[in-house]
Amino acid sequence: MENLDVNGPVRMISTGANFIYVVTDNERRTEGIAAQAAARIKGVGIPYLWSCTQGLTRDGVAVPDSTDPLRALDFAIAEPGPLVFIFRDITFFWKDNPFVQRKLKDFAGTARAKVLIITGQEDGAPDALREDLVTVYQGLPGFGEIRTFLEQLKEREPNLKNLCDKDPELIGRLVLAGQGLDIVDIERGVRTLRISEAAGGDEVVGALFETKRQIIRRSGIMEFVLNDTGPEQIGGWKTSRTGWSGVKRHSAWKTSHPG
Repeated sequence: MENLDVNGPVRMISTGANFIYVVTDNERRTEGIAAQAAARIKGVGIPYLWSCTQGLTRDGVAVPDSTDPLRALDFAIAEPGPLVFIFRDITFFWKDNPFVQRKLKDFAGTARAKVLIITGQEDGAPDALREDLVTVYQGLPGFGEIRTFLEQLKEREPNLKNLCDKDPELIGRLVLAGQGLDIVDIERGVRTLRISEAAGGDEVVGALFETKRQIIRRSGIMEFVLNDTGPEQIGGWKTSRTGWSGVKRHSAWKTSHPG
């Protein structure tokens, strides 16, 4: 079991893995990574994406009569490669359904130059599939991925771009503030810029820490306490102009995000 990044699927596919389960709380981010990986593999192109409501689609084009998981898997088995298939909702069908389990094993045993990537939130797969399945985890983004996302977000958000132009250090401060958050939480924290042109860089950084505080508070394990303590007063931390706070420990650190 390993944490998923763009290089992971490429490496696994190059060594013959064709049936991969990604445990993730953020399927959009996982699908983006899988699509980037597919683009690095010669001849694969855009992946097929399956959901129980839309069936199979590829680049906006739907495969007729493919909402049923068995029909979708029949298509995946029959279609010549090289191809990548991403199945979103199959974990809702695979537990107590021997037909779905058998189709998945058929794909794993017969597919050549094709890869099936399943996304889901539950840690664990049916026993019958474990010999064929490679399980990986979508952990929290690192510095590089957060910076790349913020640079892309800056191009879509004129207010954020304006603030970054005024303060060249702002992106770096946001990257630090975003550590421990998923991409979707970082975007949610920065979203205040869309409704307020008066927000400044410190307010944006503060919004990320407020998002982090809410997530920690929901966990019930630790309390994130916002205050006006200066960074020079926080032992062991070297940072600047964040206006952020300390963390009050109740028992032990626990996070629902793997990695």
